[in-house]
This record gives sequence, C-alpha cells and structure tokens, in this order.
Amino acid sequence: MTRKTYDVEFKERLIKESLETGNASLIARKHSVHPSTVTRWVREGKKQPYKALQKNVLSSYQSLSQEPIELESALNQINQLKSIVGKKELEIAVLTDLLKKTDAP
Repeated sequence: MTRKTYDVEFKERLIKESLETGNASLIARKHSVHPSTVTRWVREGKKQPYKALQKNVLSSYQSLSQEPIELESALNQINQLKSIVGKKELEIAVLTDLLKKTDAP
C-alpha cells in the first residue's frame, strides 16, 4: 500500500479551513483525507516557528522577486502579487477573528 502525498498548497488550504471552522474532522471528510492527518497538519502548523514559516512562504514566491523584462510578464507578476496580498489579508483577518474568539470569556 502506497502512502498518499499532498502538495503544500492543499495542506495550507485545509489548515486554514480547519482553523476557520474549528473542525478538522469535518474538513477532512469534505476533502477525503483522514481526520487524524488534517489534525496533525494543524498541530504541526501551530508549532512551526515563525521564521521557518516565513522562509517556506518566501521560497515558494522567490521567482516573484526578480524584476520582469517584458510588459506582459510584469502584468502577470502584478496579478500574482495582488493575489498573494489578498490571501494574506484574508489569513490575517481569519486569525485575528480566531484569536478574538479564543480570548472571549
């Protein structure tokens, strides 16, 4: 029996959904992944130091730091960067909301 592997973006998406809903098992069933796997991803994501997380994010977008030569590639790069900023703003909003919920009495 072979072990199934998942790409980083898929894992991050499931972690975000799990944190948003507060139910890793539900998200796991929704995406046909074993619940303990998603729970482990969430737990490891919380333990991962900030610098390592930052390094992982920056390495995946390393090509975006190079200046484009052509106008079309510049526009593509701008759209990619807008998408990244939008995702990060959403992530910050979700984490802020989650933090407010955990601090509430």
